[in-house]
Amino acid sequence: MNNQTNSAIPHSRQQSCMSTDLQINLTRLKEDLGQTDDLNVRMIELDDPVLMSAGLVYFSGMSDVQQINDIILRTLDYKSELLGKPDVLSYLEEIALTTCNVHITDLWDDMMNALLMGSAIIFVDDCSQAIVCSIKAMEGRPVSEPTTQAVIRGPKDSFIEALETNISLVRRRILHAGLRVHNMRVGKVTGTRVALMYMVDVAKPENVAHLKERLTSIEIDTVLDSGYIEEYFQKNKYSLFPTVFNTERPDVVTACVLEGKIAVFVDGSPFALLLPTTFSQFMNSPEDYYQRFQFGSFTRVLRYIAFFISIFSSSLYIAFTTFHKEMIPTTLLISLAAQREGIPFPAFFEALVMEIIFEFLREAGVRMPRVMGQAVSIVGALVLGEAAVSAGLVSSAMVIIVSITAICNFTTPSNTLSVSTRLIRFIFMLVAATFGLYGIALSFIALFAHLVSLESLGTAYMFPFAPASLQKLKDAVIRFPLNMIQRKQHDKTGQGERK
Repeated sequence: MNNQTNSAIPHSRQQSCMSTDLQINLTRLKEDLGQTDDLNVRMIELDDPVLMSAGLVYFSGMSDVQQINDIILRTLDYKSELLGKPDVLSYLEEIALTTCNVHITDLWDDMMNALLMGSAIIFVDDCSQAIVCSIKAMEGRPVSEPTTQAVIRGPKDSFIEALETNISLVRRRILHAGLRVHNMRVGKVTGTRVALMYMVDVAKPENVAHLKERLTSIEIDTVLDSGYIEEYFQKNKYSLFPTVFNTERPDVVTACVLEGKIAVFVDGSPFALLLPTTFSQFMNSPEDYYQRFQFGSFTRVLRYIAFFISIFSSSLYIAFTTFHKEMIPTTLLISLAAQREGIPFPAFFEALVMEIIFEFLREAGVRMPRVMGQAVSIVGALVLGEAAVSAGLVSSAMVIIVSITAICNFTTPSNTLSVSTRLIRFIFMLVAATFGLYGIALSFIALFAHLVSLESLGTAYMFPFAPASLQKLKDAVIRFPLNMIQRKQHDKTGQGERK
C-alpha cells in the first residue's frame, strides 16, 4: 500500500488539481464532503465582486475560531493592501497572514487532508491554488500523571492524545540534532497520523526502513489507538508474550530512543510503542534508575521471583496435592488433608473456580466507576473467599494460594506481560492436573524454548540471557551502578540480533 491509499480521500480524487473557478472548487468540496453541518464556507470580497472573490472553508470544532477572526478575517478586511498585487496568494502567504504555518498547494488531496486535520482553507477566484492555514483547535486534556504506570520517584508527566504534544515531551528531553521524526498515515478511512522517532546515528537504519515498510503495507480502514497497529509489528501473532513494548511515560521513551530503539506515536493515543524490545524490558521499571542501585536490584529480583510464583504456584499446588503427596512434609500434609476433608471438588477444579472468580473481581474493579471499583474488588474478594471456605466449597490453603498468585501478578511493571502471565497460568494448571510435576517440567522447557525462539524487529527476545552478553547482564536482573553500565546507543557488534 502506498501513502495515497492510506489517505482518507477517495481514490478518484488522488493527485487531482484545483480549478481556477472559485464556485467550481466550492461545489466540488461540498460534493466530496456531502451534507455535513459542521462545514463552514464564508464568502469574502477582496476587491470588486467581479474582479476578485475568496472563500474561507473550515470545520467547526476542528479549527480555532479565535485565530480565524484575528488572523485571517482581519487580514482580508484590509482590501487596500491587496489592490495592485500581481500575486495575491504569495502576498497573503508571505506577508499578510501572521501565522507561522501557512503554505500554498495546488493538489486537491493535500488540501482535503489539511482541511480534515483542522486547517482553514482560503480559495481565491481565478487562482488554481489554495492557501492552507494550520490553525487547529488545541482542545484536549492537559499533561498529567500516568494512570497505568505509577510513579513514586521520577517525572510525573505522561503522554496525551495529541501527537504534537507527545513528540514535544520527548524532544524537550533530547536536545540533540540527531533526533528524527517521520510522519506517515495509516488507515484508509481515518487517515490516522503515525510518527516514527529515532536517533539517526544510533538506531539501525535497516530497522527504521523495515518499520516504514511495514507501516505502509498495513491494510486497515480504521486506526483509533496504537493497539490497532501493534499486532502488525509482532512476527509471531499467536504467541502470548508481547514483543512490542507500550508505555505512556515520556522518560521511558526517551531512554529507549537514546539506546537505539524506535518509538511509534499514533495520533489520538496516549501510548507509544517501542521496538525492538526484550523480555527483560517488561520486568524493568524506570524508577530502578532513579534510586540507589541496591534498592533497584532488590526490587528487580523481587519481580522475577513474583513472576515465577504467579505462573507456578497454583499448578504446583495441584500437582503436589493430586499426584505427589509424598513430597509434602508430613505436618503440612496432615494440615492440608484436614482442610480438604469434605471438599466435594478435586484440587484442579477448586483452583480453576477460584482463579476465574478472582478474574471476575479484577475485571469488575477495572470497569466499575473509580470511586466504587477498589472497594467492590476488595470487599468482594474477602466476602466470597470467607463464604466459600465456610460453605466447604474450597479449602483455606487454596484461598491463600490464589491470593499470593494475584499479589505476585500485580508486581509486574508491564500490564501487557501481566495479562500474558494470567493466561499462561491456566495452561500450567491444566497440565499439572493431567501429568503432575512431569507435565510442569516439560511445559516449562517448552515455554523457555518458545521464548528463545521469539524476536522483536530482528533482536532476540531473551537477550541478554540468550544469546548471553556479560556486559548487558549488568542491567538485566541485577542493576549495577550507572558508571559500570556501558550505555551504548546500540550494539555495533550485533549482539542479540538474529542472524
